[in-house]
Amino acid sequence: MPPLTDRQREELIRKERQRRRIARLQQVRQQASEHARITRENVRQKQEEVLTEIRIHVDAEVQDIVSDMIINGDITPRQLSRRSMSSRTSSSISRSSKKKSRRRTATREDNEKAMLRNRQALSRLRKTREKELEQRAEKLGRRQAANEMANLRSRGAFDPPI
Repeated sequence: MPPLTDRQREELIRKERQRRRIARLQQVRQQASEHARITRENVRQKQEEVLTEIRIHVDAEVQDIVSDMIINGDITPRQLSRRSMSSRTSSSISRSSKKKSRRRTATREDNEKAMLRNRQALSRLRKTREKELEQRAEKLGRRQAANEMANLRSRGAFDPPI
């Protein structure tokens, strides 16, 4: 290969510098896009965390307010379910056009009676379960005693009383 002239050498150097500059630009662009992607993911995750936290706080506040309203007798759980259902339906239906319930609204006394009935039902359920457990234990005990007796008889070690 013949020696390069000054002009050819300068041209080669210029082309090499141009190639390196383009390669560096591509590398910087790739790094920038990767950094932007990571930043977007971090922002999205943080946003989801904040929204979840806000939802939890709002739900807790709503539950506190609703439970206070129920305790104070301002609203009953049945009315609450009706209200939540009516808010989901279209608002074009006016209140006056809706049929009114024939049932009377529950009072505090009604709520207290219902809570008493609930406690009594839970007590009966607990007693029934305890009774079933005792019966199972007795049955298991009788079965084990019968197995022991059968084992003794099969070994010939059992002498029945005469």
